[in-house]
Amino acid sequence: MTNIRDLAREAHVSVTTVSRVLNDHPYVADDKRQAVQAAIQKLGYIRNQTAVHLSTGQTHTIGVMLPFVDHPYHAAILQGIARCAFEEGYRFLTWQTNYVESHEHTVLKALAQREVDGLIIVSHSLSVDEILQYEQYGPIVFCEYHPHASSVYINHYTAFQKGLKALQSLHHTEIGICLGRPDSSNSRARKQADTVSPDYQQALTIEDATSPGSGPINPVAQVLC
Repeated sequence: MTNIRDLAREAHVSVTTVSRVLNDHPYVADDKRQAVQAAIQKLGYIRNQTAVHLSTGQTHTIGVMLPFVDHPYHAAILQGIARCAFEEGYRFLTWQTNYVESHEHTVLKALAQREVDGLIIVSHSLSVDEILQYEQYGPIVFCEYHPHASSVYINHYTAFQKGLKALQSLHHTEIGICLGRPDSSNSRARKQADTVSPDYQQALTIEDATSPGSGPINPVAQVLC
């Protein structure tokens, strides 16, 4: 397997110069940079990313923990993460946990073992306090509001109220609500907004529209059964 010493001999430059070219160092003469690049093409050199990670202490990989990849809400978040990751030159690993706490512990251990540089948590079953114990190993960002943690989130209270007002503007007075997990922070915010919103009759509430064992359940199918 070709290494940087082979490249240095082929390009008639020092190993240090080869390293600078590989790392896009700005202070390399154009003729030497071109010689190294020609040697890379000729010898078919492919960089050993594992060695790079060991030398830099970074993997340029972000971990994403989410309960279900086929849930529309989670899938939309994952698409946004993928787009931004590629734009910034990062890769990402996705773990589907099904809200199983042992699976979530596996993801957190991956952060502790430096398999990823940081972790994005879309939704979780473990307590926030337990998760934040792993913040010493790398940044952790939640996709829901937690007052003492880094979060990127939707204001579900305000959004739910706006949704109710939109339906009321269409003269709907009997409105049902569907909640994935009634005890989650997002669901609690929605229920609070539902409680304080006047001028309509709550016709139906579906809670626990997500099954940890088999994934999301179609709430329409629940209504029809």
